[in-house]
Amino acid sequence: MKKIASKGSILGGIQQRAKFGGMDTSMMTRMKELEDENRRLRKMYLEEKLKAEIANEYLAKK
Repeated sequence: MKKIASKGSILGGIQQRAKFGGMDTSMMTRMKELEDENRRLRKMYLEEKLKAEIANEYLAKK
C-alpha cells in the first residue's frame, strides 16, 4: 500500500527546492548551518539589547 504525502509535506518540498535549487548537498548543509548560526546570534543580540535597555531604565531612575 502506497503512503500518500500530506499537502504540507509537498509544499515543504516545493519550498525547499525553490530555496536550495541548484545547490549540491554540501552547499545545502552549509546554508542550513549558517541559518542556524544566524538564528542563534540574533537571539543573543536581542537578549543583550534587552539587558542594555533594562540597565538604561534603571540608571535613568536614579
